[in-house]
Amino acid sequence: MADNLIKEGIVKESAYQGIVERENIASSVYGSFAFPHDIRLSAKETTLSIYISSKPLNFNNEQIRAIFLFTINAKNHLSTYRSALEAIYNNLEKKTFKKKVLNCKTIEAFTELIIANHSS
Repeated sequence: MADNLIKEGIVKESAYQGIVERENIASSVYGSFAFPHDIRLSAKETTLSIYISSKPLNFNNEQIRAIFLFTINAKNHLSTYRSALEAIYNNLEKKTFKKKVLNCKTIEAFTELIIANHSS
């Protein structure tokens, strides 16, 4: 996932190391989900890349099913990132939401789910 962001010029090549450094400080795993990001928060733009697996993945010695990789431009979008993360965490408390996320097959399905649960 990080390789594509580097190729697109959204993050520098050092972003991967920044993600590893951040994970070494504290795991970003929350249940079956991981929310990694570069500790430096120095992305060209704030983005969210999502990978949902049909089978468990080993991430920092924990079994997860989805990765939400954030790139964050702290200068312009730190509050947006925090709001998005809070909304996702709050919805992940709901078992039905977790199941629905893991069943998303397209970005459109995921987007519809987030919009439908935004005010919930």
